[in-house]
Amino acid sequence: MSLPSARWLAPLADDTAMHLAALLDLEPAAPAPQPAMEARLPATFNDNAAPLPALEAPPPAGAVPAGVVMIRDAVKGISGLVAVPVPELPYPIWLRAGTKDAETCIAALTPDAGGGRIPYQPRRLLEIGAGAGYRSVALARSFPDTEIIATEADPACEKVARLNTMPYRNVKFLAVAPSVAAARFSYGGRQHAAGAISLVPDQDGPITSVPLADMLGGLGWDSYDTVIITPDAASDRLLAENVWPDSVRMIVIDTAGEPLRPELAAAYGDAQFLIRPEGAYVLVYRREVDASQPPPLPVPLFDPAGPAAAMTLTNVPDDPSCYFPIFPHGFRLHPNGPDLPPAQLTVSHRLNGYSQINARLRVGHADSQPVKFSLSIFSEPDGREIFHDETVVAGGDALTIRPALPVSFGPCRIVFKTEMAEAGVNHYAWAEILDAFFI
Repeated sequence: MSLPSARWLAPLADDTAMHLAALLDLEPAAPAPQPAMEARLPATFNDNAAPLPALEAPPPAGAVPAGVVMIRDAVKGISGLVAVPVPELPYPIWLRAGTKDAETCIAALTPDAGGGRIPYQPRRLLEIGAGAGYRSVALARSFPDTEIIATEADPACEKVARLNTMPYRNVKFLAVAPSVAAARFSYGGRQHAAGAISLVPDQDGPITSVPLADMLGGLGWDSYDTVIITPDAASDRLLAENVWPDSVRMIVIDTAGEPLRPELAAAYGDAQFLIRPEGAYVLVYRREVDASQPPPLPVPLFDPAGPAAAMTLTNVPDDPSCYFPIFPHGFRLHPNGPDLPPAQLTVSHRLNGYSQINARLRVGHADSQPVKFSLSIFSEPDGREIFHDETVVAGGDALTIRPALPVSFGPCRIVFKTEMAEAGVNHYAWAEILDAFFI
């Protein structure tokens, strides 16, 4: 590789440049700093459990990952919708037996993701043409703190995609066909080896595309950094007109291993973009990226409608009024009376370098005595306390706390406690912890 070619990488963000240097065999070659869309997934929802070995580790000669065997066995010789409990995933994966779903799912969960690797931590990721949602699941598990919008207009895929993405709190699935402007389409023919239905323009067709700008504007997305797209007649215009904001670092185009069509490649000139074929995809990197980034996705500390997590209640009476969840992200934890230990709720979590906690603490009744709220975080498995905060709230009041966190990564236990701040009865002490998020 020539020195001028090496200089092409200079304006790119450091992590992306390192990844590209490795792909282009520049010296010195550097590994990608961020594994992408890999199946390095915990065996259970309990982060205290020992994680499975990473699937990218070289398996013994002739060995096949257990999940691959289970997926293939589950669909062998049958047709219809089946749910497969794959060891590498926390939720069963839904497949349409008798279709190409099994192999599509396996390809999405392999360490190289069929070539569609993302060499950095995305903040907001737009996936157009999600199919049955297997790639969406891989993205959600690899990037749990990334906001993902996944779209798919094919009604044959929509039901399965909703089932597959529903458990993942960071994925919003939309059954739409985004394009530059509203237009009508119908289904015609098949595309790619997986046999996906392709859209064709049809003024009387049953599918109406949605302007991408309107769709994202309604969701509050003024910027995003990553696009993954399986082109069809509706989304082709998005590629051809290069509608992406300057915040987009990378566009991953599913071409089924074919080169990017000349009319699409023409929209991404060498001065601003670097185009690189990789496996089933063509990767388009922006050379200079808008330095502003979308805000980080707030992560609930307590999420009754989110991914399952290990939870225990300690010193909490069976009376239903003493503890109950308050949707979407809160709960009541009624403090115990005098001379009794504090009521305590413990939930398993994982820290990903969060900088702050935001939470609203409320004592609902004006006649209550003050209540002391405690929040502690312990790293796992060593049990070391890495954060502690105490706040006293008077009866009828509500306070919002925003304490800073020490930077930390890995599994943890979050312990919430409530107790009376002064000696006295706990009548009307309806202590509530609401809208608690990592930032």
